[in-house]
Amino acid sequence: MGAAFPAGLAADGIDELLTAFLTRPGRGPRAPQRTALLVEPVDHVERWLVTFDEHTCRTERHTGHATGPADATVTGAATDLYAWVWNRPSIGAVSIYGDETVAATWRATSQVRWR
Repeated sequence: MGAAFPAGLAADGIDELLTAFLTRPGRGPRAPQRTALLVEPVDHVERWLVTFDEHTCRTERHTGHATGPADATVTGAATDLYAWVWNRPSIGAVSIYGDETVAATWRATSQVRWR
């Protein structure tokens, strides 16, 4: 990604991936036990709690800071998180707090397939 998107547009792209693509049956990240990742932009009011295990992926959209517990949180500008959730290089940094293996699992098992 070479240029920043407005925060609202980037957040819409994050939302589309996390609530529409990855929550379809047989899609999304997988982990041997229930795992929760919070995606939290610093420049937008929405955040997403993605919970996944070996069979399912579920996303809750929240406004403000009230969310359920997360094993890890990834935070940064919405543009950079948009690239990160799609497993693409970002132009800025994201920070990961909590269990970094959750983010590694995300990167290894999260992908969009068209079939």
